[in-house]
Amino acid sequence: MALDTDEVPDDPWNGLAWRLSKEHGWDFDRTYACVICSYLQAGDSRPLVDLILRRRVPGPNVLKYLAAMFDPVFRQSLETDLEFPFEIRVEEVRVRKGRPPNRSAGDASRTPDPHAHSDFERSTYFVLAEGVSSMAKGNDPGRNAWVCLARLLDPDTCQTLSPDARPFPWKSKFSRTDGGRGRPRNPEFAERNFLFARRVSALMEQLGPGSYDAAIAQAADETPSVGPQTFRDAYDAVASRRKRDAGCRERKIAI
Repeated sequence: MALDTDEVPDDPWNGLAWRLSKEHGWDFDRTYACVICSYLQAGDSRPLVDLILRRRVPGPNVLKYLAAMFDPVFRQSLETDLEFPFEIRVEEVRVRKGRPPNRSAGDASRTPDPHAHSDFERSTYFVLAEGVSSMAKGNDPGRNAWVCLARLLDPDTCQTLSPDARPFPWKSKFSRTDGGRGRPRNPEFAERNFLFARRVSALMEQLGPGSYDAAIAQAADETPSVGPQTFRDAYDAVASRRKRDAGCRERKIAI
């Protein structure tokens, strides 16, 4: 997507990218590195798949981060402050009975048995493995690898990326690296809170001092599907974070 437009995108990840670009003057690579890695840290690959569908290639930092999610050996060798709450495991889509072992596309020791898989299964797996190896070096793995990766991460959306009509034989699974369970955090909540808080802040500017409650009520009236408490919680959360960051004791924030 173009980041130099004044129109805010509808979807949350491109909206976040647009805001970061406007606020910080970041270029495409830095902006999407922040957005994609933030979502991947929540076990969400949608911004990455969206970028692949747009035929855009993320920067080397994203490539290395993605490779590290596939390859635990490479992940342990990285010197980085970035966290890896999730890893991506490659699993076989099986019709026959039996539970297959998890496989990591970057782990050569877990390469599928060539006698137990079709040519299509072997070729797509090795394309993924070679792609992970290239990304670990910060290199673009090539269109064929991106198509396989997109079909791995989102087979329903990305089925038509390849002229091969056969179902993709592999699927991805985001697994917590700490062994924990439960739903991961929704990466869209922070951006949603920011947008809600920005609207309340703008209404407070229009309505004048002491208009906190009135601004909350008007924001909720403008968005019938969202209740006043949601706007209140969003504004207070952003205000609290801004106060901590800036050491400011004033209640009002500028967004």
